[in-house]
Amino acid sequence: MFDNLADSTDNDQRSSIELYEDGKRLGPAHSTVSDIEKFGSGKFSHWRKNGTTLFFSASDNSDPNTNGRAYWAVKPPNPQ
Repeated sequence: MFDNLADSTDNDQRSSIELYEDGKRLGPAHSTVSDIEKFGSGKFSHWRKNGTTLFFSASDNSDPNTNGRAYWAVKPPNPQ
């Protein structure tokens, strides 16, 4: 999933991916996994390490697997 755009150890601000929950943009992006786990509230990280992973939390810290909301990632167009 957008492997070439993912954050990595050599550039932890590379990803331009936007994450949405039922049409609402989540964030902030580039959050640490520990902050996503501890604080939630829509924080996310698109990370490349042993493959590409999207770590995220729901806006209300509910379980995204069971809260009935739709989630999707978008690669915004490059600015002209």
